Amino acid sequence: MRSWKILVAAAALAGAGCILTSGQILISFPLTNPLTVINDTQVYTESIDLNTISDYADHKDNLESLADVALLGQITNNSASPVDVEVFFTEAATTFMTSAEVRAGARKLWGPFALAASETKTIGWDESAALIDDAGRDALIAEIKGDGVFTLYAIGPTGTFSFTINNPVLVLVLDAGV
Repeated sequence: MRSWKILVAAAALAGAGCILTSGQILISFPLTNPLTVINDTQVYTESIDLNTISDYADHKDNLESLADVALLGQITNNSASPVDVEVFFTEAATTFMTSAEVRAGARKLWGPFALAASETKTIGWDESAALIDDAGRDALIAEIKGDGVFTLYAIGPTGTFSFTINNPVLVLVLDAGV
């Protein structure tokens, strides 16, 4: 009897056009491995085209928001002094060559992730997600709902430093209505 009532209620909602369907899409985009930045005049650049990922291409028209974003991997400070790792992006194809150009012309997405001299840390989901810049998140969702193509940059502080990210992955959790 109870199952019958649930079916009747579901049929009534469907008849009224009230079926709510939504879901989340997990997009995992592996970055160049290893990702290495040596100083402020050499930045890491990667062109991202989400259209190459079938889950994104299949649901692009139904995307509503960016639920979460994280940068995962093992980060090593190759320097004898502390380093702060940051990630920026641009909505268009760009070719910035220095950290000063990136800071002036791109949007901050993530960081800073602080490492002591010669320290290595594996960055997990919660720690990484907490480093997302709110304004950067808002700009990134606009780009994801747009053409899905952007340029990603990893930089450090000014001066001499070196860091490496092994097995770096950009992970996006997208909310989509169906």
